[in-house]
Amino acid sequence: MKRELARILTSIGVVLACAALSAQGADRLDAFEQRIGRIFQAREFAVPRFGPARWMPGGSAYTTVEPTPGDPGSHDIVRYDAVTGARSVRAPGPRGDTAPLTAGATAAAWGR
Repeated sequence: MKRELARILTSIGVVLACAALSAQGADRLDAFEQRIGRIFQAREFAVPRFGPARWMPGGSAYTTVEPTPGDPGSHDIVRYDAVTGARSVRAPGPRGDTAPLTAGATAAAWGR
């Protein structure tokens, strides 16, 4: 009788342990899927990019492309002085309905 009771209790313990492990696995899978979504869909872990950057003739400054403040999707060509770090917009990106920059304006802004 004691042996049978011990077997029953052991069986119940094993079933409960398996159920608990199964629930933990489901929770871990949900957490993993949420993290993957944050990485690849929401881009929460995206690193801000720099560039492309080009040195101006003479090496006193460089130009780069930066997002236009307050205008998502638009980018400016910006010049930075190598000594002082002073920033100036060389070619503003298109805003609203305006046409994109022409090839000539872009080349001039890059310092070519």
